[in-house]
Amino acid sequence: MTLAQQVSAKLGRLLRSIRREDLLQSYLSPIKWSDKLLKGDSPFLRRLGTLTREQKAKHFRYDEFDCVVVGRMPYAQDAGFLDAFQDIDNGEEDLLEAIASWATVRVQSGHRDRAVTFIRKLGIGLDGLPCYCLLNVEQSRIASRLFTVSVEIFEGSSSAPRRLQVLASLREMLARLRDVRVLEMQMGPFLMGFHPQSFVEFDAKKETFVSSQYLHESWDLVFDKELLPLLMRRRAEIGGFWLLDSNESYALFARLHSKEGLIERKRDDPGDMVQYQISIRADRVVVDLHMESECGAFRTVGNQGGQFETLVNNLKRRDQECGLALRARTHMLSVFENDLSPEVGMESHAASALRLLGYSSRVDQYLRAFHPAFTGANHMLLEEFKTLLLAQRFGPRVAILPIDSTHEIQESAGPGIWFLVNYDKDTFGILHIGSSVHSSVFESDGGERTTTTLTFYTLSISDVSLPRYLTPECWFSRWGLTSYSGSYTAKERIL
Repeated sequence: MTLAQQVSAKLGRLLRSIRREDLLQSYLSPIKWSDKLLKGDSPFLRRLGTLTREQKAKHFRYDEFDCVVVGRMPYAQDAGFLDAFQDIDNGEEDLLEAIASWATVRVQSGHRDRAVTFIRKLGIGLDGLPCYCLLNVEQSRIASRLFTVSVEIFEGSSSAPRRLQVLASLREMLARLRDVRVLEMQMGPFLMGFHPQSFVEFDAKKETFVSSQYLHESWDLVFDKELLPLLMRRRAEIGGFWLLDSNESYALFARLHSKEGLIERKRDDPGDMVQYQISIRADRVVVDLHMESECGAFRTVGNQGGQFETLVNNLKRRDQECGLALRARTHMLSVFENDLSPEVGMESHAASALRLLGYSSRVDQYLRAFHPAFTGANHMLLEEFKTLLLAQRFGPRVAILPIDSTHEIQESAGPGIWFLVNYDKDTFGILHIGSSVHSSVFESDGGERTTTTLTFYTLSISDVSLPRYLTPECWFSRWGLTSYSGSYTAKERIL
């Protein structure tokens, strides 16, 4: 083939491609709608469903944003009889129904199983031709609660005002839904999912690239069957994270972390994305924290930065304290199974009780007693009280804790007998009756009486997720516990 023939063949292919695109442009801009949108499987809609990504980029103006559904949280599901009356939708159906009502018709496109496409008429454009937009709703392959809404508008080159108006009206409409949250910044393309069903391929090159773009830290937690739902509740309701994906052994969260603080955030600064993942493995519970490298801040790999380090310290401390408190709770409840000897590596019941007292609410009551000189009578009174409680006549289960009654595990309680009261599956109490008597003056009549103190410590499983106000360090060192020095600040409490 001569040079002239080669040039002629290339020009022919170019002209044919231009002709095909001109014909497609003419087909995509109908003079009138007629019955093109009457049925979801009309030839016009079927042709729209077969457009390639390159063809859409040539003929449409493209925008996208992310939405997360927040309904039907897994940690809030009730196993009781009211569970049958709760809504089974997590917000996905509301999202699709709202977009379907906003759009004109749904396009039948089956080439992507996670995507749903709609079309909406926009009226006559500046060139006198009908205008419309395609809406594609696609579920993330990493996060089942995250959806990407893409808007592709077919209009002339001067379509920026209408395009922005259409996009703003769609976002406002979705933001009014009860179980849908429109995100300020996209998260879908930047998620780091380690779930076995999320990343099928994760090669070394990609791992190296990600490690240079993200700050990463990992820590282990003690295992407890209530740990995952409790941390999920805390991250979603208190920590300001969005729950993006979860199952029985895995949860993925994300949020935007501002440089100005954990609560306030500038409108022109959406912040850096933080991803929090917790996975229950065969031998341990692992938490992975990823944070985007700050824009414009150049640092070598391994230099984490002060903001990320502060975030890691707060989250790690709270997670580990929560795990230890849950293990202490499980250890305390084992007394109802007549399991009074702690396992190897497990702290004593006195240490578990002391750990949980920091999360409980306290109420003191005073019981009449005999004069301190009548030691035998006061001892008999104490034994009668113990027998009455252990008789199981008051509804809640009561068991005596194997704690030495001569020691005081808390200065305000003193020596005495410790009981565990199990009200229901979520709430239990620690009851302490002092073995010593003292004289008290009552404000009601000003009289002086000999009494002993009965102290009720009540806590639920949700209290364990709240910040614990630390008891003095000497109480922990006495029982060989590990604690953290310092006090909580307002910013740390929301983590």
